[in-house]
Amino acid sequence: MHRWDALGGKTIEGVRSKTALGAAVSLVAALAAVFLIVSETRAWLSVDVEEHMDIDLHAGGGPVPVHLELNISFPNIACERLEFKHEATRGGSFSEDARVVKAAEAGGGCNVHAAKVVDKVAGVMKLTYNPSEEERTAMARVPSGLSQQHLMQPPQLVPPGLNLSHTLHEVVISEAITGHAPNEEAIIDALPELRNSLNGRFFVADEGIGLHQYSIQVVPTRIRRLGSSHDVRLSQYSFTERSIPTSFFRGVSSAMPPGLLVSYDYYPVCVRYVEGRESAFEFITSLCAIVGGTVTVLGLMGRFLVFSAKALQGKAD
Repeated sequence: MHRWDALGGKTIEGVRSKTALGAAVSLVAALAAVFLIVSETRAWLSVDVEEHMDIDLHAGGGPVPVHLELNISFPNIACERLEFKHEATRGGSFSEDARVVKAAEAGGGCNVHAAKVVDKVAGVMKLTYNPSEEERTAMARVPSGLSQQHLMQPPQLVPPGLNLSHTLHEVVISEAITGHAPNEEAIIDALPELRNSLNGRFFVADEGIGLHQYSIQVVPTRIRRLGSSHDVRLSQYSFTERSIPTSFFRGVSSAMPPGLLVSYDYYPVCVRYVEGRESAFEFITSLCAIVGGTVTVLGLMGRFLVFSAKALQGKAD
């Protein structure tokens, strides 16, 4: 049995001699091993996120209801002049009554907070402006000196002095039941690309703007958190906006009243983020490889230094 003893064999002469050079090499090897172990531990504790793209099976309507929410403030428009409406622009059968809360603000402004659950189809949220009787009278008044052709045109539909400046506090188009997924803020902090750039947007309307429109493309997003077997449903948004001048409304039908439009549609794909981490077995294997590799390299360097020192000493003799 003695011949199978791998630990008690005779060592090479001089290898076990303690020298300053050997101590320096051992210290460098120990520091390298500690650095690699710390780096591997930090990498194991971090969460890797893989991104996938799948076909959205519920695009164009389906059993998944969508929570709509709009929170917006108009500092120059009174609450009684604003009316919220929602319309589906591409099919859809399910729709509950909208919950609309209006709150007057200092200076005669108004905050409108509207929420509604609808089918997952394209639609538009409207905040239309209803002129007062005085404004209707002013719009119907025809200035003197106009030709008969001008008199035959429909009256102006936008009251003079309308100011559509607003702050868009929040827009939500989400498959989450309450509109906000659990731990949504923590998820957005980990994935900043999910942050909605519309939230908190301030728009200053130039004079003569009768309608402002946001066109939103919604990308359904699924998040599979580490250790969870269920997906968190979120939405990503890309948008464009445009302003329509008051002059456009003269001569058009009253089916397009002044105000603000938020139209939305869905991409036919969904983005899936999956959080992951290597297993504990892989982590322990990596640590063993670091320690074993360090010991092996240290032994080879020690033998090389000893043989080099003996060779130099022999030449000197």
